[in-house]
Amino acid sequence: MLRVCGDAMGIASAPPILQLIGAIVGEFMSSSEGLGHAIFKAGSLHTIPKVFAALVATIALGLLLTFVVGRIERLLMPWRRIR
Repeated sequence: MLRVCGDAMGIASAPPILQLIGAIVGEFMSSSEGLGHAIFKAGSLHTIPKVFAALVATIALGLLLTFVVGRIERLLMPWRRIR
């Protein structure tokens, strides 16, 4: 996704996280594997440690994706400073 701010145009950092959330919510609805399915199944069985483990994995994946997209943006557009 591209974001235009005045003269600057860059890759937004938020979309990877939003895409990750969308994928997990989709897995809640109709999946037999994945993080969303693991969270849903563990919640249904009341195994709280597994729910938290899947949530921590989701958070780590979101942070990693944000870092990677930010790094790629800085490499491809060194003239643009992230505020």
